[in-house]
Amino acid sequence: MLGFGTASGSPQRSQGSRRLWSSSCSARRRHLRIVSDRCSLASRAAGIPLAGTAPQTPAWLVVEQRIPWAARALESERLDDHLRSLLVCVPATVLLARWQGAAGPERFWYSAAASSGLISGYVSELVDVLSAGSPLATMASTLPVDPVLFVCANSKRDVCCAIESKPLLAQLSERADVWQCTHIGGHRFAPTALLLPTAMVYGRLTAEIAVAALDFASRDEVETTYARGYSWLTSLEQIADIHVRRRYQITCAHSLTFEASDADTSTPQVTVRHTDGRSWQVLLQRRQSEPVLEACGRDPLSETYYSLESIAAVS
Repeated sequence: MLGFGTASGSPQRSQGSRRLWSSSCSARRRHLRIVSDRCSLASRAAGIPLAGTAPQTPAWLVVEQRIPWAARALESERLDDHLRSLLVCVPATVLLARWQGAAGPERFWYSAAASSGLISGYVSELVDVLSAGSPLATMASTLPVDPVLFVCANSKRDVCCAIESKPLLAQLSERADVWQCTHIGGHRFAPTALLLPTAMVYGRLTAEIAVAALDFASRDEVETTYARGYSWLTSLEQIADIHVRRRYQITCAHSLTFEASDADTSTPQVTVRHTDGRSWQVLLQRRQSEPVLEACGRDPLSETYYSLESIAAVS
């Protein structure tokens, strides 16, 4: 008799093995709790689609700041007070950014979201222009305006932004065109990233697609793998844009225009027109997800999203 069970057939363990078993179970429960509390893992498991989730904004202003970041960028304690007072008045979404090993004067990037242009210069120049009350769009670039990818890595806003972004940034650490930044929006899709000047927002990004997206952007084209959408489009337009581009292999960044129906209907439609004369009718279906974490540490909420029903060419 080996002694693995009692007469009733139930397992029998020594006091020491019971302690080990209890410890193992506790560790397993802690692991499961950590996983279930991670919004990015919950979002993936629930199958929440990326298309249509990009934050909507008329413009982006990214300012290099080699300081500790607060959960909200402009609340960072060591941010210069005068600069802060100027940035809060800018009609754009403001991000703070940094690059490991950066030296010299700090710089900035500005892009009106619906344009293909990018303005880049030094923060001191930005302060002068904003202090004078001049529009940022009138500035001339004093630094190169090649495409730049900004990856959200703000752990103080959401733990997933740090955990998911860290390996991505490590793989791309030698690239001067990949920076870490404060909260973009949608940490449940971490790692999230903003590509300027196209203003395409990505989620669940990999190093391979990050490099491809930068390469496409250098030719004024767009990579739609892991794309959440252009930030200058509505959610419905973002979805239609991504699906039409994928279906018809359209890469030119600014070749499509959109006209969406009432978003309140359960089956909204979006008319997509190409500059070459082609057009399509995109039919979407509104759906409701099971309760899922929108952010780490919060209660699960049901989320509205849209799935593609059909794309029909319009003659």
